Amino acid sequence: MKYFNKIKQYKNIILWGLIILFAGAYVSLSFNNNIWGDEAYTIDLLRNCRSMGDVWLFTAQDVHPPLYYMIVQVFTNIFGLHLTLLKIVSIIPILITMAIGATYITKKYHFKTGLLFILMIGVIPCSMEYAVQVRMYSWTILFVTICGLASYEAYVNGKNKAYLVMGLSGVACAYTHYFAFVSILWIYGLLFLALLFTKRKELLKWLFMVMGSILLFSPWIPFMKGQVSGVSGSYWIPEITKKVIVSYFGWLFETKLPYAPLMLQILFLVAILLVTIHIVRNRKNKEAFIEDIFALCCLLIPILTITTGVVLSQIIRPIFIIRYVMPCIGLLCLFFAKAMSRLDKKTFIALVLFCICLGFVDYENTYQEEYLSTTVDEIEEFFQMNLGENDVIVYNFRTYDFIYEYYFDKDKLIYIEDMDFSVNFDNIWFLDTAFNLEPSKETLEANGLSMFHIGNYNIEYNPFSLYQICKQTN
Repeated sequence: MKYFNKIKQYKNIILWGLIILFAGAYVSLSFNNNIWGDEAYTIDLLRNCRSMGDVWLFTAQDVHPPLYYMIVQVFTNIFGLHLTLLKIVSIIPILITMAIGATYITKKYHFKTGLLFILMIGVIPCSMEYAVQVRMYSWTILFVTICGLASYEAYVNGKNKAYLVMGLSGVACAYTHYFAFVSILWIYGLLFLALLFTKRKELLKWLFMVMGSILLFSPWIPFMKGQVSGVSGSYWIPEITKKVIVSYFGWLFETKLPYAPLMLQILFLVAILLVTIHIVRNRKNKEAFIEDIFALCCLLIPILTITTGVVLSQIIRPIFIIRYVMPCIGLLCLFFAKAMSRLDKKTFIALVLFCICLGFVDYENTYQEEYLSTTVDEIEEFFQMNLGENDVIVYNFRTYDFIYEYYFDKDKLIYIEDMDFSVNFDNIWFLDTAFNLEPSKETLEANGLSMFHIGNYNIEYNPFSLYQICKQTN
């Protein structure tokens, strides 16, 4: 394996070259006009908010904290509101997380750990998908990963800087997504237990960090209480059943590479076994023992986050879906990288090649999702050619308000229940989503209207039929 040893001489070139390749792949997924409902909400917010204060108050009416929206508003204030820009803003934290792998993680542990961490962050299907979405998940991955690494530094070295970084990244998590908040609460809690049983003198620093975190987050607490009350009353997430919980374990490993989901599940079980064996073997080697316990905690955080979400969903009402564990992906990849870096050279190279194959397949799948999965271009082109000045667009799927307002002229959009068919329009273009309210034959006949089917289209997860409604001609 002399070639492997020679490769290690160029480790910085390999690691940073890999990051550049991922940057190019992610950016190539950003040049489209394809969004879904939550992304449309982000864009609607940016269109309606002119200041940080506006963002603060606007998000207080939603179910998420404001930090992500403030970040994207800074970029849009400088460069303008462009969808590609917003997607690139989501790519930035993923690349920073990878850069942490090329620097801190590689220096702290091993080249193999850093390499595998970057690869896993880049090729896991869920991270490739969410890295280019106009949402906060990629930022939470960065913040939670930093918080987890800082907690390790705080425990091992006890430096004030580590507690400061941990506290600030923890507050950033709390201000970005509430289940990222749950994850960092578990990180805080696990550090507390570690200090309580082994380093009680350090508990004062931990307490100061917690108090500082609460102080920094306190301005948002009144708004959070209002959001929690609103969610407790009603929320869109369906009931969490045993079948749903079982599906969580497959979500992370969804890929079209044959046998890859099963292979990934087996590899994670192997990683757990390897770490467990090393904990038992290295219990007398304090430094190695602490590293292995930290690796296990990196796996524990997503498990505890999911458990918390499921328990709260049973106590209050369903409030958790599996993508809310996205903030923990960085720690999960760190656990895997740390465990599997101990493999012998041949097995490790085979694992790297498997990850590369997985990356190619998932890139192709994500590319299809971003560019080929909808008829957005066709429907936009149709309306550019056919939508007249005295035309309106009527829709019957209320959930897609934000989506339709993004793609079509808001002044021409009318929800079907608000539509007065007696008004004299040249054409009514009806977006008919199945199993929703339609104009009755009686209404059409009473107003001398005829309805003609134009074609079938889809925008993201919403297939609909397009009809033209116009005055009957003799």
